[in-house]
Amino acid sequence: MTYKAMTIDLKKLQKRIAVCQRRRDAETKKGDLEMARMYEADAEDLTCILNDLNAGNYQTAWSGIERLETAVREEIPPRLYNFIANENGYC
Repeated sequence: MTYKAMTIDLKKLQKRIAVCQRRRDAETKKGDLEMARMYEADAEDLTCILNDLNAGNYQTAWSGIERLETAVREEIPPRLYNFIANENGYC
């Protein structure tokens, strides 16, 4: 099952992943490798969730979301987040 605007929300998530990658690059240039690694991990976590969603693996995506820190979790568009939660019986 999907919803009407899911494609839009998946594209928003892709853009937010790209922002994390740009932040990683900026921190690397500044020499702050700790922050660069944090942004890299955030991008990787969100990419895994995006891949699960594209494959229709909503349960696996939810498991990944549950492990995210709050700030990273908030990068997921709210409508998409609520859909995944609903698909896993949380709404």
